[in-house]
Amino acid sequence: MKEVNDKVLDEMIVPTPHEAYLENLTPRVAERLLDAIKSQAMKDYINALSVLKYTPKDEKALDTKQECEALFGDAGKLKTVQTKVKYDGGMFEVICMENFPEYWGEMLPTKEDSLKCPICKEGRIGRYFRPIDPVKPRKKESEDPRVIFSCDVCTYKYVSHPGGWSDEVMKKTQESLKRIAVRERNVLCSQEIREILKEHPEYTQQQIDEVYRKVADKWKV
Repeated sequence: MKEVNDKVLDEMIVPTPHEAYLENLTPRVAERLLDAIKSQAMKDYINALSVLKYTPKDEKALDTKQECEALFGDAGKLKTVQTKVKYDGGMFEVICMENFPEYWGEMLPTKEDSLKCPICKEGRIGRYFRPIDPVKPRKKESEDPRVIFSCDVCTYKYVSHPGGWSDEVMKKTQESLKRIAVRERNVLCSQEIREILKEHPEYTQQQIDEVYRKVADKWKV
């Protein structure tokens, strides 16, 4: 009986020839597959950079960063991706600074009023609070209470150490970060304009004016 069953199973399981995959791999399918790979690589790259920002020697994040950069390099998009992360990451931090809580534990709006992530354009920014744990040994990374902003999709994050959780401390930190955010908006806007114009010296005055308009609108300055 066992021999019969084994024979039936062998007859039922027929490996698909490799030619069949190639026959079904139309240009449209290949394009969509490549887009999916690039999209996932972008999310992995953003996540790795976020980890390395606070833990520079994280081996897994370093490996992911190198693999993604190799993929983007082969596709001729490494410079574009690095520029995007540089300025979209800057926008992420500006948004977080502008939405620093006035008091400890204050949560962000949800649903349609929530903050959209400027990096992945898919997720929403949330924040949570991490006070000092008196039970655990005091380590360098947990000396101060922390307010952590994080995207729920690409997981990019911004961490702030207010130095205390009293309403007075939170209010002072909020006011300070809002002033920094205004300055950062202007600085990053100017940098992005210069970088775009440097890459396109052939632009006419009309195109240059359009660059100024679009980037200034993006940064709301």
